[in-house]
Amino acid sequence: MAGKDTNFGASRMAEENVVVERGRDPLPPTGGKKGGRGQSKSSDALALLDGRTGHLEIAMGDVKDHVGMVEQNLQTLEDHVLEELESLKRAVGAQDELRERFTELFNSLQEQLDVVKVGMEEIRQDAAMCKRAIAGGAVVTPGPRVDMPKPKEFRGKRDAKELDNYIWHMERYFKGASIVDEKTKVRTATLYLTDTATLWWRGKHCDIEKGLYTIDTWEVFKKEIKKQFYLENVAYEARKKMKELRHKRSISEY
Repeated sequence: MAGKDTNFGASRMAEENVVVERGRDPLPPTGGKKGGRGQSKSSDALALLDGRTGHLEIAMGDVKDHVGMVEQNLQTLEDHVLEELESLKRAVGAQDELRERFTELFNSLQEQLDVVKVGMEEIRQDAAMCKRAIAGGAVVTPGPRVDMPKPKEFRGKRDAKELDNYIWHMERYFKGASIVDEKTKVRTATLYLTDTATLWWRGKHCDIEKGLYTIDTWEVFKKEIKKQFYLENVAYEARKKMKELRHKRSISEY
């Protein structure tokens, strides 16, 4: 019995020694082993740096891809905006063309209406004369109808004599056709303008429609057309414009 206890105690001590030996930290290497540990730490640091660099390169690549997508989207948006602007320009151009055609059609209808008004005025004058004759108990004897010669057209030549002849013929026509209304005189006179004179009147007509001024009497019309086509007035306007010219920049800039 005593022998068994002795053996058990020796075995227990041996196990404890083994446990103690296992729990001890291993001795640090001596001599040449120190260099190996330093190299191991450097390798770990380099590996860590390489890993971070790799992550950074991946992130930079993602950023570049994102920037490329943004640039592509911006280019697409720019192309779309330019296309819409071109479409808008075409639409505006079509509206301007339609407005111009409508204006020309309106002017043409206005001219035709003026001719009809002149004819109606002649009919009213004849009707009034017949009524007066009937009321006075006179017998109306129809005579030969005299056609009024049409006034000569004015082409817009800057010649005082030609313009004066145009005005004189128009006034004879007004008298012969019994046209007394001032606006009717102006409308009738514009029917006999051609070429450069027509272009001048179109500009005036646009200004009248905008409300810049009015030309509703024969005297005002004569004043405006003389101002435009009399040579002395043309020379005066040219001198006036020359005086208004001023140098706004230096000679070298010209």
